[in-house]
Amino acid sequence: MIELLGLIGAVAFALSGVPQAIKSWREGHSHGVAHGTVLLWLLGEAAMLAYAVGKYTSDFILMGNYAANFLVVGVIAWFKYRPRVLPAAANESQQ
Repeated sequence: MIELLGLIGAVAFALSGVPQAIKSWREGHSHGVAHGTVLLWLLGEAAMLAYAVGKYTSDFILMGNYAANFLVVGVIAWFKYRPRVLPAAANESQQ
């Protein structure tokens, strides 16, 4: 039973950033997401993935969770710092 709870939690955490990643991908930017959120999330996922790989080499649920989250936050960070499009307010001020 405890393993099932862990699996449900890992899947929920791994999927929690997917809606924002999809939105960022579709819109071509992540302008509504705070810099601190992106940077701390990216740092936290990278550190936890390294920890899980180093300490729990056979816990693929844990490693999969952190790897999936790292990829999701990577998409969000990419469009935060390398947007395809500028927000509407920035487009108007440049004209």
